[in-house]
Amino acid sequence: MDWEAELPLHLLSTHLTHVGSGQRQRQAGRIAEVIFELEGPLILMGDLNAPMHRADLEPLRSGLADAFSAVGVPITDPRRESCDSLPIDQILVRGMNVLSCRVVREAGDASDHWPVVAELEPAGASAQLER
Repeated sequence: MDWEAELPLHLLSTHLTHVGSGQRQRQAGRIAEVIFELEGPLILMGDLNAPMHRADLEPLRSGLADAFSAVGVPITDPRRESCDSLPIDQILVRGMNVLSCRVVREAGDASDHWPVVAELEPAGASAQLER
């Protein structure tokens, strides 16, 4: 990706707990606090150990776009399943256009999770290309 922007691109990776929703919500809340102190485009990705519609992920849904939803993949769609039948690996963005997002099942069983891959561009990049 060519990056010519006034603000830096922030890239964050996380792995939230699988032990309990209360702890996961506290972790998500703290990550949200850090994120909202950062200016500019941002990508947060990782094993959130919960589907995006769960209440414990609410702090991350405020101000961030779910990459799957951005390309029309509904919240309960099996195409989100990244760990057996669980849709727990996510990519969330701010200030980015999501061109595609998918689980790469053809990666095989190198891990207990399949990778999630998104193609992104800076918000407004399409408009700049049309000029």
